[in-house]
Order: sequence, then structure tokens, then C-alpha cells
Amino acid sequence: MSRRARRFLIGGLRWTAVLLALLASGPFITFLFSRAGKVLPNLSWRAPNHMPLFVAWLVVIAGFLVSLRSEMIGGAVMAISAIALGVLGYVGCGSGELLTCTLVAGPYLLSGLLLLGSWWGRQRMEASELGGQLAT
Repeated sequence: MSRRARRFLIGGLRWTAVLLALLASGPFITFLFSRAGKVLPNLSWRAPNHMPLFVAWLVVIAGFLVSLRSEMIGGAVMAISAIALGVLGYVGCGSGELLTCTLVAGPYLLSGLLLLGSWWGRQRMEASELGGQLAT
């Protein structure tokens, strides 16, 4: 595979992850700006699908924002907090909501994994270019 094709593929992974995270975050960000003032005071730390779930979602969004600067750190934060998001949703809502929890957390997990894959590919490409320069 040529160097140009590798760069295109790695860039495609990164932008796919960014777009997926933006699409999945749209409803949450809309909620955050429109109804958070009414809902947040009523959330409890005792119920796993109340404040802990909200904090996990905020960490996912923070991971996304960090990933714009550092793919590895942001991707890892997004993937780990997406798992926490799914688990908290499942524990709080019960087994009847497994599909819903998967649909909510899945895009963030996939986005985090794509960002980690993009970072890994970029590191390998830079290492192979550096190795090629040392050999010549």
C-alpha cells in the first residue's frame, strides 16, 4: 500500500470516528442546552441511571473533545466511558433495555476504537517512515 493511501485510510478512520461521535452526541447536546436546568436538580447519585449516567455521558463528550487534540487519550477515554455508559444504563434500567443501552453506548465505543486505530496506524506509519530514512 502506498504512503498516500495509508494517509488517506488513517484520515478516513479519524474523520469517521469524529462524525460518528458528533451524530451520536447531537441529542445529548440538545438536551444539555435546552432542558438540563429543569432535569439536573432532580437527579440522584443513588440511582445508577441518574447522575452517574449523566457524568459518564459528560466524560464521553470530554473524551471526544480531547480526541480532537490527542487521538490516543481521547479515544481511550471515549471507549472506557462508553462501556461505563452502557453498564450504568443497563444496571439502572434493567435487562429489558439491553438493546437501548447498546444503541446508546455503541457509537461512542466504536468511535473511541476508531480513534485508537487511527492513532495506532499513524504511529506505525511514522515508525516505518523513520525506519526507511535511517536505512538510506
